[in-house]
Amino acid sequence: MEYQQLIIDKERKQKLFSHNYQINWIVTAFQAASGWVNLITPTSAVIMGALAIARVDISKWWKWISKLMVILFVVACIYLGILAVL
Repeated sequence: MEYQQLIIDKERKQKLFSHNYQINWIVTAFQAASGWVNLITPTSAVIMGALAIARVDISKWWKWISKLMVILFVVACIYLGILAVL
């Protein structure tokens, strides 16, 4: 549990704990947001390299990834909503 607490700074932690959120929920929300953003960052060397090797046009990739991002965003929101209710 200690490694998870190091992720959040003191001010943010105090605000979040004042609302009775559990640290697991907070870490899950941050990880979901980070993974979501990292998946669509077009300047990522891995994504750009893979697109170049596969010879996929960036506009075609954006059309495909936008649908996936909407689905992932909805799933993450539902999951975090369920955690908040529990």
